[in-house]
Amino acid sequence: MDKVVQLPLSVPNISQEDIDLVCTICMKNLLMHYGINKEDIEKYIQAVKLFNKNIKDLRPFKRKVNSIIIL
Repeated sequence: MDKVVQLPLSVPNISQEDIDLVCTICMKNLLMHYGINKEDIEKYIQAVKLFNKNIKDLRPFKRKVNSIIIL
């Protein structure tokens, strides 16, 4: 195949609850990556929830997480 045809792709909307769940899991994993114990992660849940309130799309969240991991 010499040429790839780009067709429009319809992606369903993701609910805010699903976004919150994905962000919370990612933030917990990030905290564990930096050596925070699972028991201590609960101390950060309020901050994670506050952070999640501003996330309306997963793409900018992914960029923020990637910038933190690189540091």
